[in-house]
Amino acid sequence: MHPLKLPAPLALMALVAAPLARVVPAQEVPAQEQRAPAHDALPPGLERWPADAARDFARREAALLAAIEPERLSAWHDAVASFPHVAGSEGDARLIALLAEELGALGLEVEVHPFHAYLCTPIHAALTLLAPSEVELSVRETPLPGLPSTALAEQDFGWNAYSGSGTVEGELVYANYARAEDFAELARRGVDVAGRIVVAR
Repeated sequence: MHPLKLPAPLALMALVAAPLARVVPAQEVPAQEQRAPAHDALPPGLERWPADAARDFARREAALLAAIEPERLSAWHDAVASFPHVAGSEGDARLIALLAEELGALGLEVEVHPFHAYLCTPIHAALTLLAPSEVELSVRETPLPGLPSTALAEQDFGWNAYSGSGTVEGELVYANYARAEDFAELARRGVDVAGRIVVAR
């Protein structure tokens, strides 16, 4: 297990973004982007809407979907996941600055509001297999080929902010993803997890 320390209040940030550009009415959306579907192709629930409102919604939705670029979304995800950003950390401040800059570039008026909160941060964590022979197991993510963010030196070990400090010893049970169906499968196989340490992916 890992002991946790309760530090002095850490400065966090909140982003508030307000649109600067006007909303484009549906009738102003270029005809090639409207692509209004047939009534039977409307999203579930829209068939109960007034016909004009349903068609208007469908045109707006089609225009929104047409504006989404998977490559740009992927680049956003890569940027956000490219460095650790635990709340209250230097990485967190770096991410806030990145988001503020990018949202501003999209035409939004961005305000950053700092505030203070008490947060738990880890001190130490260890996992040791005691039998049949003693083996110290890693509690850090294994670097993956082609994914540089998994090999960063500043990457922390896995931890749960709200778990208690202390040492736990017991028999080990592997529970796949720890979903309800995973525990049901363990029960079907006669594996009791009560009083045991359960590990999951």
